[in-house]
Amino acid sequence: MSVTGLPPKETINGLASSYATPQTVAPFIASEFGVEATRSDYEFLRRLYNFTPEKMNRWALSPATHYRESMLLTIKSAALLPWADSGIFNIRNSEYAGFQQGSPDARPVGIVLTLYSENGGVEFVFSQKKYQNPAGVSQAEINCVIQSVRKPTVAEVQR
Repeated sequence: MSVTGLPPKETINGLASSYATPQTVAPFIASEFGVEATRSDYEFLRRLYNFTPEKMNRWALSPATHYRESMLLTIKSAALLPWADSGIFNIRNSEYAGFQQGSPDARPVGIVLTLYSENGGVEFVFSQKKYQNPAGVSQAEINCVIQSVRKPTVAEVQR
């Protein structure tokens, strides 16, 4: 398992630097998902992951609508890891909310947990390629990790 710290709004800021400028990305996200989606990576990704081809406006007369919706699906496909094919799940504990990409029942090569708070986040990658247990990591083990994550106290940070 590997763990990575995430700065606040890393996804939104990364999107801005990859596709356009912050001045154009924030209005685009706000127009598609609402202003709340620009305030945190969790809210943006929650709305992006819930956008599916079935929700596209196929009968829109404006080519701009089709372009925007196609762009959203392109961003979604780039944001997801291959392991998400077996499922994307909402996860949370008392201090964090996020997503699990991959179902242990499908035995993907890896499972990723990404947890967000307003001050940043943390990402866990469970690599199952050489995992000791032949059954792989269980959902119960993943749930233990999710429930154990907490924000450090000021004293812990100052050490």
